[in-house]
Amino acid sequence: MVSDERPLKHVAAELGVGLRTVQHHLTSLYKKTGTQTRTGLTARFIEESQNGAQARESHEEQPSEATRSASAEGASGE
Repeated sequence: MVSDERPLKHVAAELGVGLRTVQHHLTSLYKKTGTQTRTGLTARFIEESQNGAQARESHEEQPSEATRSASAEGASGE
């Protein structure tokens, strides 16, 4: 909805909602993300998506607590 330059009235029509509804939701998103434009909001979304992907990759590389506990128990001969 925000990544292109379509007029908001076209976005509203595509979503089947009123223009004011789209404006209201965008205003809420701007406040929550600290952005002021659709371009800024899109950039923030991309940034957060990349950070989330990196966090998931980092988490997958580390063994889970259960795996670490099982390995420690096996190494101690218990």
